[in-house]
Amino acid sequence: YAEDQFYRDTQIALAGIGSHGAFAHLYINGIYWGLYNPVERPDEHFTSEYLGGESEDWFFLNHGGATDGDAARWAYLTGTLVHRDLSVPANYSEFQQYLDIDRFIDYLIVSWYQAITDWPQNNWYFGNRNASSPLGSTPGQYFAWDGEWAWDTAIGYEPPYGPWVHPLFRRDADNSPFQIAAFWHALRMNNEFMTRFGDRVQRALFNGGALTDDSARARWQALSNYIEIAILGESARW
Repeated sequence: YAEDQFYRDTQIALAGIGSHGAFAHLYINGIYWGLYNPVERPDEHFTSEYLGGESEDWFFLNHGGATDGDAARWAYLTGTLVHRDLSVPANYSEFQQYLDIDRFIDYLIVSWYQAITDWPQNNWYFGNRNASSPLGSTPGQYFAWDGEWAWDTAIGYEPPYGPWVHPLFRRDADNSPFQIAAFWHALRMNNEFMTRFGDRVQRALFNGGALTDDSARARWQALSNYIEIAILGESARW
């Protein structure tokens, strides 16, 4: 009951933005139906609210194919830019106009930290603002979504029992058909990116960062404390 919200809360702690959630008891026609975790859906309305501009100026896409807005920037990113040699500075510079590098790194770190095993082929949202907005376009970014297959649970793999890098991101899998992994493999060819990646890992894992033991445990404990009594009703219901 805490894993899913912890995933999203950790992205917020690490990157400064992510999908907020709450917990609520649900009653239908007076019958108690259990404990639920309603959350913000990180679509074009979400990004408009948090990052500015009108919702019609935002493009969003998720793993299930739900989409809205002009997909031209996404199509150029996934159809052209990702196939270029990003060790070339000019190519890397253009790539950064289409994918928010710092937030992409943070998204990878939190997903690997939580050992999400039914990802990257699944469970993601992506959004970017288009040039139709008076505020101008933005590089795209991913939002954590559905982090329940985590840590001690694996789909098609031996249980990771801790932070785990999905095989699609490993060096011998550099022809991944899934865009998140494909972006990683293209970007890791660039030394500037890898330096930036190391900096973001350092920021997350040391000196009070969001993934230090103290910070992560405090976040987990706050969630657990919040639902500790509520879970009694949930367990009794089912």
